[in-house]
Amino acid sequence: MDRKFILIAMFVLMFSTFVLSAPSVVVTNPSSQQSGNTLAIGFTITGEDADVNNPDDLIIAYGSSAGAFTNSIYTDTNLIDGVGVTCDDYNFQTATACSYNWTIPTLTPFTYYIDANYIQHETGVGYTDSSTGFLIENTQGCATFNWVVLVIALSLCFFTLMKLLNEPNPTNATMFAVSVIVGLAIIYTFATSICVVTG
Repeated sequence: MDRKFILIAMFVLMFSTFVLSAPSVVVTNPSSQQSGNTLAIGFTITGEDADVNNPDDLIIAYGSSAGAFTNSIYTDTNLIDGVGVTCDDYNFQTATACSYNWTIPTLTPFTYYIDANYIQHETGVGYTDSSTGFLIENTQGCATFNWVVLVIALSLCFFTLMKLLNEPNPTNATMFAVSVIVGLAIIYTFATSICVVTG
């Protein structure tokens, strides 16, 4: 009875170890709001220990549908050299966090997905995953757009000040000021949302 119990316990332990360390790649970022023209793509790899003579590969792509690998971002044919894709360590037998900094090109505003394919050289098998959908706005024109918004806002403030100084009716002056404040709030909300990569 004790021997059977020990054998069962050993089998459960071996099975659990296999399941917990099953090869995989999981895209962890983007998963929330991002900003700017650079996106830090994050993912976790679980697989085999690094082998300098037979390094694993990682393919990163993006597209308008998950898992399509439509447009290549980066292909790393040597995960352990620390070039391009960087990882916390290179013992992939346990889940290891890795990242790649992507300079976002000029794209049509749309919801996109990040795809990752981790390929083990030992087995030749690839493991894939995709991020949740995230919106990419046209970030390349943000600087010019923000300057235009700033000029408009300052012009409105100056015009409001002149209007208030020359308006004899306090009620009209107050209503005008409130209208301008509401307008500025709308402009500010629009300006802070137009140039954002968001999940």
